Amino acid sequence: MPKADRQPYVRTIFVCINERPPGQDSCGGRNSRPLQEALKAHVREKGLAKKVRITRTLCLGQCAIGPNIAIMPDNVWYHHATPEDIEEIKALFIDPLP
Repeated sequence: MPKADRQPYVRTIFVCINERPPGQDSCGGRNSRPLQEALKAHVREKGLAKKVRITRTLCLGQCAIGPNIAIMPDNVWYHHATPEDIEEIKALFIDPLP
């Protein structure tokens, strides 16, 4: 398979929204959707949708410590993510982009 000539985004932020049956650990069960929606809205407001992709994903394999957010290509992970973490992600990984 040929390799892409360029990367389509500077950064991709994966937010797990996976849901499992009641009583089982899951990011979606710990209200990860509002975190994803807040990041997506921020990227739109900043006009950075062509540089930063906010992606809902299913299981990132860390259910017991979710909600989980993975930031690539930086390979930075947030576990037990909170609205405060969203503010930090904005400041460190989104707002500095030109």
